[in-house]
Amino acid sequence: MDLSAGIAMMFKNYERFSCAKHLQKDWMEIFNSILKADAVKTKLLLEKQLDVDIKTNLKTTILMLICKTFPANKEDDVYSLAVYLLNRGVNVDEIDVFRKTAVHYAEDNGFSKTTKLLLSCALIDKFNIT
Repeated sequence: MDLSAGIAMMFKNYERFSCAKHLQKDWMEIFNSILKADAVKTKLLLEKQLDVDIKTNLKTTILMLICKTFPANKEDDVYSLAVYLLNRGVNVDEIDVFRKTAVHYAEDNGFSKTTKLLLSCALIDKFNIT
């Protein structure tokens, strides 16, 4: 089984969206675009959503999913999506059930530019720096 199939199975079995039933189809489309590392489609689908701060049952945010799922050679896409989501007001300090934040996942995948961006936002949030 290749990596994307394994990740897809994990999402299918464990990462059910904790949102209203009628929203699940839209969010599954977003999940699938993230699994395919399709930044353009992901952004287009996110633009249709009023709330981009949705979490799975494992408390995983869309920002975390992007940071842990996109391959290392797509950091520019991850960075661009992170900037977009931050401008939409997502909280970089959200913690999933594994006690990790989007910063952890970005760092784990070697996204140094994205990690610096997320860390700077986390510091701004924590210390109210403007």
